[in-house]
Formats: sequence, C-alpha cells, structure tokens
Amino acid sequence: MKRLLQSAAGLFLVALFLCIMSSEALAQGYGRTRKLVIAPRSARVQAGETLQFTATIMERNQAQKDTVITWSVDATGFGEIGEDGLFTALDRGRGYVYAAAGDLSASAHVAVIDTNRGDAARSLWSHLEIIPADTLLILGETVQYAASLIDSAGVAHDTTVTWILRGGTVGTLSDDGFFTAEDRGVGLVMASLDRFTATTRVLVATVADTASRDTVRIRLRDKDGIMLGDSCRVQDSSVYVINGLPYPYNVLNGGELLFQPGSLGDNIQLDITLSDAATVEGDGTVSFADQILNGIRFDVYVDGVLVSPYYFDQPVQLILPFKETLIDSLGLSEEDLWIFFYDSEGDYDGDGITNVVIDTSFNKIYADVIHFSDLVIAASDRGSTHVTENGKTVPVSHTLLGNYPNPFNPATTIGFVVGGDAVQPVTLTVYNLLGQKVRTLVNGNRTPGSYSVTWDGRDDAGRLLSSGVFIYRFTAGEEVMSRRMLLLN
Repeated sequence: MKRLLQSAAGLFLVALFLCIMSSEALAQGYGRTRKLVIAPRSARVQAGETLQFTATIMERNQAQKDTVITWSVDATGFGEIGEDGLFTALDRGRGYVYAAAGDLSASAHVAVIDTNRGDAARSLWSHLEIIPADTLLILGETVQYAASLIDSAGVAHDTTVTWILRGGTVGTLSDDGFFTAEDRGVGLVMASLDRFTATTRVLVATVADTASRDTVRIRLRDKDGIMLGDSCRVQDSSVYVINGLPYPYNVLNGGELLFQPGSLGDNIQLDITLSDAATVEGDGTVSFADQILNGIRFDVYVDGVLVSPYYFDQPVQLILPFKETLIDSLGLSEEDLWIFFYDSEGDYDGDGITNVVIDTSFNKIYADVIHFSDLVIAASDRGSTHVTENGKTVPVSHTLLGNYPNPFNPATTIGFVVGGDAVQPVTLTVYNLLGQKVRTLVNGNRTPGSYSVTWDGRDDAGRLLSSGVFIYRFTAGEEVMSRRMLLLN
C-alpha cells in the first residue's frame, strides 16, 4: 500500500508543475519531470528586516542542480528582492517572491508585519502547513495527514489541529487526519488551530482516469486581448498555476485551476484575463467595482468558436488570491467573502458555485465552479445562495441550467444544482413534445452540490432519435423545473 500511495502521489506531483509561458514549456507539457524548489516556501518578517531566499532545480532522481536564478516580487510595495535572492521588507502587506530558471518557476508567500500596528503579538508564528501537500489517490487508498505551525524563521513545529473535509463524498477523514479515498472527485482537507487555517487538496481518481485525458490550451491576455507570453497545454487531472503575469495583471498570480477527472468533454482553448469588473487605470493600477477584491474572466473556445458560458461535465476547482490589506480597507473579514459569477449588468450569481473555502494562511479562496465565464471575489451578502451547516457550505436553491450545446449533435450536457442541507431524491428525465418519456438520465439520491450529465440523443433502449425539440425535466425534493433543447441529426 505504501508503494501504491507513493506512486499515486508521484503522478499528482508531476501534474502540479507551473505552466510558465514559453515555447519549451509548451513542448514539454504534462510530462515535465523537473521542478524548481524555493526556500523558504513562506515567511513572516517585520518591516525593515531582510530574508535570504534560495532556489534549486530538483531533477527526477531527486538530485539537486544549482543554476542562475532570476528573482522578482509582486509590484505592491511590500518589499523588494536583489539579484542574489536577498529580500528586503518595506511595508506592511502580503505578496509573493518569484524565482525563475529557464522554463521553470516557483513562488513563496511573504507577510510583512508592522510592530507599530499591533502585529508584534502575532510575529512568532507565520502560518499553518499540511503535509503531504496536494495528493492523488486511487480509489481505496489512504494517506495520513499531519499539520505543523511554521514560525517566522520558516521552522516547522508539530501541533494538534482540528481536521475538516470539504467537497462532496470523496472519502472520510478521521479526527487524527487519516484519509480514505472512497469516491471519484476533489476534496479539500483543512486543518484549523486558533486563528490559523490551512488547506490542501486530495484528488481521488480511478486507474482509467489516468489513461486518457482531454487537453486545455491556455492563453493569458490583457484587457485589450493582447497575449501576455506564450500559451501552454494542460490536461484534466492536472493543476494549472497562474504565475509570472506582469503588473498590473499580477493580481491574478497565485490563482489555480484543477481540472478534475471527467470535467472536460472537449479539447478546449481557454483565454484568461481580468474580470469585466476590473478597470486598468491610466497610471497602470487596477481597480474593481463595488467592493470586489479580485476577479477573473475565462473565455472558452471549442473548435475556434467562443462558448459562453461553457459548462463542464464535472465542476472545476478554482483558486483566487486576495489581499489582506484590501479586506481591511473595505471593512470586511475573510468570513465575509464568497465567489460569484458576474455579468455585464453588474449582477452576482452564486448558483453552480459550491465548496467555497477561505484559506487564511495564504489569503486564497477555493471554489468548485460548474461553468466558465466571469468570476469575482466579493462580500457574501452580494448574492449569496449558500448556507452553512456543520462547517460545510452548500447551495440554498435547486437550479436547472441550460444545456450546452443547444442545438446539438450528437450530444449535449445538462447541468443542475441540488440545494438544501441534506440528501435529496433527484430525477432528470427527457420527454418528447407529446409528453412521452424517452430517456431517464438521473434517478437517485444526491447530496447538495453541482452536477452535470450528458445525453447522446438516444432513448432508454439505445435507439437514436430523430431531429426535434425535447423537454428535459428536473425534480429535486418537491420542486420541478424544465427546459427545452433541440436535437439536429
């Protein structure tokens, strides 16, 4: 079992490479076996102090290789770094230090504290950290998690924490951090101690999931549509890290996408830029509308055609960073935050967004999203469609989403959201215009969350149906909803 776990974890670590925008990265793609390791990974320093960072290339055989490193920091004024990796803390705030060597990159989180503003009492501890980090498990495998408090010098100290598992029914997590993989999907393992929280991901897959993957081509663009660097490719069951974006688009650096197994039904092209809620001012700074902390827009192309919104077969996990100083200036706290879909009318919509988790150690927000369009971090009272029950966030209302594509041939995907705080009986059935049932797509109990299912235009007997309009009806508990779709053969 130990060898199986090591093998599964190794597969996931290969997927967790940084897609640094270069032609070499595009050529290497998913198969990269080298990585850049930065130390310390995170730190808390006082304004005026210095801290030495180092970075080393780690080869596949675990051998270390020294190389020339290019250093940089977020252009937020919290600090600066020299060519030798010596960081100088300038002003209270948080940000990232970046190391680059060819097509490899790594980042470290830095918090600069100010003893004159009452931060001294918190200066001993930097953050809480979970070991192991993001992990891939095959159904039935197990892993033992542990948590450490990291002090301001980057030294780890063992501690006892409260363990919490978020994200559907991927497995079970004991009070001492022992996880058993029971169902396919993505879960968030959280550790909590006093004011500290930490989060890591566990991806549960089948052996078949690792054998065949759809591909996402990703391009980063500015607000005018001009590409920022080269494109790259990732596959489902992989993590894509947004990194190396220049000012002012660096507000998105540290964001991540996890395409869990089965989320992609197509090979797609994904363009990423700032949300429509963001404005790039004349001096180059970014401002957001109406108490929004950060926002990102995804434009998805299938066979060269823009599809908005683009629905996934399984939710994709999105991580967005936010700035602690901005929370303070808006009079909010981390507990007030949520992720929403944002439209051109300035409306907020939380339907199809589940498992929202705030990581206060690294100032990031996690969410599972059912489709790609425009997403923002804002105060939860803007349009919250969630409740909290025993520490788990779930949608309040049931929702039937429009199918994509529509019209369709040969298949279409239908998304739906199960609301409430308990398991619900759910059905999704297709009817013709005469009211005759032609196909049952879903019939069973579902926990609250986002789902999708694909219909191939066939009836329950497997016969291909003729072109025409069909009704798909969704029932959850006592609620019934329906929509129309057009099959073209």
